[in-house]
Amino acid sequence: MRSFTLLAILILFFSDGLMAQRRVIRQAQTQIANERYIQAIETLQPLLRRTPVADEVYLLLGMSYLSVPGGSESALMYLEKAVELYPIERRPSQSALEARFYLGQAMHLNYRFEDALKLFDELKPLIPSSRRQLIAAIERERLYSINAIELIKHPVNYDIHTL
Repeated sequence: MRSFTLLAILILFFSDGLMAQRRVIRQAQTQIANERYIQAIETLQPLLRRTPVADEVYLLLGMSYLSVPGGSESALMYLEKAVELYPIERRPSQSALEARFYLGQAMHLNYRFEDALKLFDELKPLIPSSRRQLIAAIERERLYSINAIELIKHPVNYDIHTL
């Protein structure tokens, strides 16, 4: 009887913690939707000290850092973790696709153009043909990476003259 009571208390405590975590995640999603990325980061950071950390926290932190000037290295770290937590299955989830898309952008911003291009090439066939906007966004990001690789191979010299 004593172990049953202890188990019931643990379940109640654990589920209350998960509900509070979901509330904080929803608040951060609203902040991201309103382009308040620094507030979203401040909202999500305390969740990293809890156990267990919801997979979504890493994705949202990566997305937020990606949108903050100078946050691309932090974005890369969180998005790499999100990709680990959201594996690609037969029918990938929206979160798995988003994690890879934003990771590719973070790689590009961190001058890892070849890695970004490889990731976008792997991601593109996984997208259903009905998701035209996402396919177009992936193709655009691919072209950015291809252009960056070419500019590194063949730099362009230019002079700026003031009037």
